[in-house]
Amino acid sequence: MKRFAYVRVEDAGTALSWAAKGGRFKAGGLDLLDRMKRGTLAPELLIDLAGWKEARGIRTTEEGWSLGSLTTLADLAESGHGLPAGIREAAENTATPQVRNRATLGGNLCQTPRCWYFHDAEISCAKKGGAGCPAREGRNEGHAVLSYGECPAVQGGNLAPILCALGAWALGREADGASRRMPLADFCKALETDWDRAPLLLERIEVPKTFPGTSHVEVRHRDSFDWAVASAAVAMRLEGGRIAEVRAWLGGVAPGPWRAASVEKDLAGLDPKPGTFRKAAEAALREARPLSEGAYKVAMARHVLEKALERAAARAAEEGR
Repeated sequence: MKRFAYVRVEDAGTALSWAAKGGRFKAGGLDLLDRMKRGTLAPELLIDLAGWKEARGIRTTEEGWSLGSLTTLADLAESGHGLPAGIREAAENTATPQVRNRATLGGNLCQTPRCWYFHDAEISCAKKGGAGCPAREGRNEGHAVLSYGECPAVQGGNLAPILCALGAWALGREADGASRRMPLADFCKALETDWDRAPLLLERIEVPKTFPGTSHVEVRHRDSFDWAVASAAVAMRLEGGRIAEVRAWLGGVAPGPWRAASVEKDLAGLDPKPGTFRKAAEAALREARPLSEGAYKVAMARHVLEKALERAAARAAEEGR
């Protein structure tokens, strides 16, 4: 690891002023420090956001919840603020207890892509400014099966799919200090093209109270520490025992959180039955394009999507809507 300067800030304005001088933001620092140790990132200045109190904590509002970007995943998983079950599940299933005690919501949303070639300092690839993609002809069992272009690396965070399903909004500051509010789905889409330049310095995530039934389901190679091979997040609302509205997003299978739009269309107005969910999950993955070692991920994505739909429907029914 190369030498670097360090500054700790207490507000967004100071953080952005240091960033304008070439500084790099540090939240929990888990993803950042790993990259520095591997030699794929060598910032001359780290801007520690730990003192930024306005970006911490969970608040209940009339419209829903306001989640500070520096809130730890452990706090989200154990929240007593009535957070949707899907958010708590996504946080609780991330990595290990030690990691969750340090990792932040903002850091989870802004993680760099999961690709061993990208994270190897000795290997050139287009995502790092080089040429080509070694994963195309190399080891690619962990890579995207949906909606990828030149780079099939997948999105790394657990929280993005469920927050997108809930219609969350990202609040933060642009580089010039101006406040901005944008759909979280748009924030995540911007990261797909430039992982190292988030469109905002995130302060808070606003989550509306719209769906009574939510769920997050994932599958991993190992129960502890591994990232999800595939995950599914669902938000659902019933009326008269039928599906009035549903939102379904997948994680770990595309360069960013991927919206299963066909599921939302196919299930509208239907009875929430397991067979119906199975057909919808199968239809959603028909456009999958796995690389040479990735076909198993398609089956895993179908499985977690079906289970997430079932779980969200059961919770919506419990709430009576």
